[in-house]
Amino acid sequence: MPQRDNVVRIESSNENKMIKEHRYLIIEIFIGALVGFVFLHPVSMLIAGGVNEFHQYFKDGFNHMLSPMAWYFTLIGIVLATITAFTRIAIQNKNILLKKQHKELNKTKLEFEQQNQKLIKLDADKNLLLSIIGHDLKNHFYSTLGFSTLLHANIRDYDIKRIEKQVRYINGSAQQAINLLEDLLMWSNSQSGKLLFNPEQFNLTAMSLDVLETMNFNAFAKNISLTHFASHEIDIFADKNMIKAILRNLVSNAIKFTGEGGRINVFIEQHNSNAVLSVADNGVGIESERIPKLFDIAKDRTRVGTANEKGTGLGLLLCKDFIEMHGGKIWVDSEYKKGSNFRFSIPLQSRKN
Repeated sequence: MPQRDNVVRIESSNENKMIKEHRYLIIEIFIGALVGFVFLHPVSMLIAGGVNEFHQYFKDGFNHMLSPMAWYFTLIGIVLATITAFTRIAIQNKNILLKKQHKELNKTKLEFEQQNQKLIKLDADKNLLLSIIGHDLKNHFYSTLGFSTLLHANIRDYDIKRIEKQVRYINGSAQQAINLLEDLLMWSNSQSGKLLFNPEQFNLTAMSLDVLETMNFNAFAKNISLTHFASHEIDIFADKNMIKAILRNLVSNAIKFTGEGGRINVFIEQHNSNAVLSVADNGVGIESERIPKLFDIAKDRTRVGTANEKGTGLGLLLCKDFIEMHGGKIWVDSEYKKGSNFRFSIPLQSRKN
């Protein structure tokens, strides 16, 4: 129906323009006739017969008005007015055509620039993926392979504590590799528009506790206290897997940049129609000049953690993309060498943006 209404409006607009042009044409022809009759004829009398003839024209003007000469100049006026009117219309149509062509050229130029930007971004994404696969992911496998080879060669000589330590390193490296693979897959799908948005009703408080439970091992390895605070039970309608990924990445980053014996607090609150989650740590913090670049992987490559943990910078990109899909926002307050507080808000009833 809206499309049909638009067609009707366009046709009505075109009809109004044609009626207006016809009116202008009639008025111009009428003016041309008046000019020929009232002006050209008397002037021709003045030029041909002089002043006396001109005076005589006005004395018995009515007879002159009915003369063939008067109608001749009237016809000339009509012809000149018609030629002028059609010339004006032709120039007007030409200008409209030129404006339309100019608009189409600008549109084509804009589309070309947008496509060019997309190609540049795709090329950058491809290079980033190759870099991650070729460097970061490979390092996790080398680490796992190295520790497992060492353990295999010396398992009969190591005591149980050393074996547990080696196994813990292998488990941690394998977990980091899996997390990285999950992030790569989700980020790639989100960039290509293939990531499905499946909102459902769930308890955010309970879900956050489940996520923290899976992160306890990593926090324990660095003797970091991981604490959860919630004002009350909060239910939201959102994509549960995305919210899990957001919280997991933020807590993982907090563990990464918090030293031995540090603390991380996770807060969940409700502000009006939004749920607000914050992950606060007393880690190394972020330099003020780096904060505006945190969510732009082209400008901000990840840093090494307090225990030399490696990363890719994909985590924060995923967080930003997923939060914006829900119509929320993410921000950070940080003081260098004192800690960071990452916060994000999610509508209680999310709809894909």
